[in-house]
Amino acid sequence: MSHAHADNALAELVMGVLEAAGLSVFIDTRELDGFDEITETLERGLLCSRVVLALYSEVYAERPACQHELTLGVVASLGAGPSRILVANPLKGVEHVQPASLRDQRMIFIDAEGLGLEELASAVSNQLVGISGTIGDSKLWERADWYPARPPRWSRFVGRGAALWKIHDALEADRRAMTLESSGPARVVVSGLAGVGKSLLVEEYARRLDRAYPGGIFWINADGSGEVDAVRGRRERAFGGVAIHLFGDKNVDLGDPVGVRGQLERHFHRKGLRCLWIVDSLPPGLDDAEFAMWLGPSVFCQSVVTTQCTTYRGSAISLGCLSMDASRQLLGCHLELGTLNRESVGALLKALGGHPLAIEVAGAFAAIGTVSVDILVERLHAADGRVLEVAGRLAGSLPQGHSKSIVATFMVAIAHLGLEGWRFLFSASWLAAAPISARLAAGIFEQFLGEEGPDLCALGVSECVGVSLARDVELGAGLRGYVVHELVGQVVRLSRNVPGEKDSFLGGAWRAWTRVVGDVSDIRRHAQVQWEMPHAYHLVRVIPVSPARGEIRMVLSHYSITAGALAAAAEQARMLLDEGMELGGADHPLALEGEHILGVVLNEQGDPRGACGILEPLLPRQELCWGARSKSALTTANVLGSAMMGCGRAADALPLLKRVYEQRKSALGDEHGSTLFAANNLGSAYLYLGDLVRAIEVLGGARAIRRRIFGDDDPDTVVNTLNIARCLELQGDRSRAREELRGALDVACRARGDESPLAVRALTALARFLIAEGGFEEARGLAGRAAVAADQVFDGLHQDSIEARFWQSVAMRNLGELSAAGVLMEAVRMDAKELLPASHPLMALIESET
Repeated sequence: MSHAHADNALAELVMGVLEAAGLSVFIDTRELDGFDEITETLERGLLCSRVVLALYSEVYAERPACQHELTLGVVASLGAGPSRILVANPLKGVEHVQPASLRDQRMIFIDAEGLGLEELASAVSNQLVGISGTIGDSKLWERADWYPARPPRWSRFVGRGAALWKIHDALEADRRAMTLESSGPARVVVSGLAGVGKSLLVEEYARRLDRAYPGGIFWINADGSGEVDAVRGRRERAFGGVAIHLFGDKNVDLGDPVGVRGQLERHFHRKGLRCLWIVDSLPPGLDDAEFAMWLGPSVFCQSVVTTQCTTYRGSAISLGCLSMDASRQLLGCHLELGTLNRESVGALLKALGGHPLAIEVAGAFAAIGTVSVDILVERLHAADGRVLEVAGRLAGSLPQGHSKSIVATFMVAIAHLGLEGWRFLFSASWLAAAPISARLAAGIFEQFLGEEGPDLCALGVSECVGVSLARDVELGAGLRGYVVHELVGQVVRLSRNVPGEKDSFLGGAWRAWTRVVGDVSDIRRHAQVQWEMPHAYHLVRVIPVSPARGEIRMVLSHYSITAGALAAAAEQARMLLDEGMELGGADHPLALEGEHILGVVLNEQGDPRGACGILEPLLPRQELCWGARSKSALTTANVLGSAMMGCGRAADALPLLKRVYEQRKSALGDEHGSTLFAANNLGSAYLYLGDLVRAIEVLGGARAIRRRIFGDDDPDTVVNTLNIARCLELQGDRSRAREELRGALDVACRARGDESPLAVRALTALARFLIAEGGFEEARGLAGRAAVAADQVFDGLHQDSIEARFWQSVAMRNLGELSAAGVLMEAVRMDAKELLPASHPLMALIESET
């Protein structure tokens, strides 16, 4: 019996149990890092065993020595009779077990404490009863002949163990399903982006499993390019070359391609032996009949095709880029990673996007030592990306003579695109290296091509996906998107330099983006537009300083404010202010908007005093620029009124908020969102001043309209409800107040859990209310949730965080947790003194508790 080594400690336990059961065990306990280190003694021991016991750990599929041992068992199990492989699984799942056929047979789960070992010994004993002879008795141990020749082994095969066994599983499924009356040979189609390692994967599969193909390994190079007639001629020459290899040139009539194919078919039928027929780099664009003509000419030929085309019919295996761990392993074949800064290596691998060819050439370049990894990353982030072309000239040889030029590699696929495919790829190259939603792509096409744009976009996407230059992905909630590798974008930018074309595209892209995103002040839209936001951050980097860039910054700021990412909003506002100053001075519309947003951010952060310091001098400048009834001036006045209340200046805020409400109502009507927002602020001012009747009248009217138009789960409806609940509480109607608060909390948490500014406020409001009723236990839990959520939602110190922790401390004190409550209250007091003005109502509460 042979054990495929994976974990020495557990392997020793397994060996002990098997030997105690009277079984003869051959075990390899040495660390073997590659096939070259697998000794003749090891292979001889395996061939003298009756079964292979695979202790299938998490890393088993990627260890060459383990996989070599497993392969011997797989080959020996291809004939009739019981399997020569047994699996002992030390993990809970089964997805790591490859090939998949091993999951269909009995698998014994074991652990380091010995659970399952006795069952394993019994299973091995029972399996051996039905097996006579050893693995080495099989007739499959002669190495298969290769055409044109067996290539030298490639040592840098990493991260593809699972994909390799997928090929085997697919071929075996086809083989089992076939009969001699079948219309054609088994076929597996391995597709993927150029340079992603398709040829290397298939070559490694053939190398490992060549014993399973006693009829030979035939490698047909289809060259990946050319018109249909040229491709057909290349096929006829390739089949003729195989025929000459098998029969000699005197016995082959190259002028009769049909006769040559028939000659090959009769040969393989007469031999009756399985062979592996590999068609490498088959070009896209062939019809079904032409594609089928490239496959093995006999049912005894198992065909594997590598191609960038995703539409050819067969058992499809889509090969993506390498994982970060596998990328690091491949780069480590060139560089001593332990001597390099880990963050720098991570940045390099991220820039290369897991693309194996790019990692190979970049690693070879960096290994020369004339360019540091950090400089290499900087050059990769540069606009032209030419560094990889330089690196390619310095890289060593690649499998199957693959081109070392990234540009040449991708241009072969790009050449197959029509006009629409090129348009989509061009669009993707100037957007962020992130999924592009279908609606954004369609919107961009519509900007340039009118009503037909979305239909033409669909055609372009189909072309790019069809040659693996884009991947179709599900983004969530029924929204589809497309992923284009950053290196493909670099190649497009390198190969296309038409004056003015980039600027023209970017102009249409930002207009399409703003139309798709729409109003982001409603947090319910954030989940719908999250996939468009990376492109906004990219556009503000590549679009020159302009009103277009400023508009995107404004949307990003409001998006961040609504999400509670106030530091990000402030950053965008400051850049907006600077760019406005650059374009036209302090009174340029962008500069004024930047100041406005900074004031909003300070107010949202719980710094009403700082907000007033910006907004009070800003308001008259806006009114002078646009007029007192302009949207911008009224918005600033509305926020300024709210900030004034936060500073204890409700009497000053009331006339300002009245004016805003009346002017919004006059211009926009009762039901406009801006009017309703102004009504909420006005009602809050009445509440603050103790005029509860007017407060409920204004707030209740606004809420009724909001519920009718926007629904109960509208965030501003919840804000209205919280204010109404406070009015009812002050009026003594605690039962209705409690009902309103619990309803508001339920709505606030329903969509995003606790992680929204609105949920923080609803949790805090109900906690404060329950403390007044003596419900300290529940209040402590609610306030604690609010405090934790506030730390996650808000950037830095925030009024809502201070208030949540204040009521948490009060609840703890009332529950007798005096020491912890005192420590928390002191921290609250220090934070409040730093952030809030002395006149703020919360300050008085904190001082009274302290």
